[in-house]
Amino acid sequence: FRGSDIIGRVGGDEFMIYIRNMEDEEWLSKRCFRLQQEVKSLSNEHGNINMTVSIGAAIVREEKVNFDEMYRIADNSLYKAKTRGRGKYVMHHVHTEEGEF
Repeated sequence: FRGSDIIGRVGGDEFMIYIRNMEDEEWLSKRCFRLQQEVKSLSNEHGNINMTVSIGAAIVREEKVNFDEMYRIADNSLYKAKTRGRGKYVMHHVHTEEGEF
């Protein structure tokens, strides 16, 4: 990720990355894939450890969404990724035109 991105531990084994001025969805998709590959590579270096990464993302363009809503949407995306199996990621586009997500 970039130096301007904010990365923090939410709790347990969950982390959050805040990305401002994201280039495009493909850029994010590549970063998610690379992160998953890096963790898999670490697993292979240490033998019998099998680590995977599930990722949930909330993508907002011009809409005004508060932090709590962004967190809820990203968390729901993470849950969807986990239900699809190990090592998946789900990206959700946030649209607030009619007040629905």
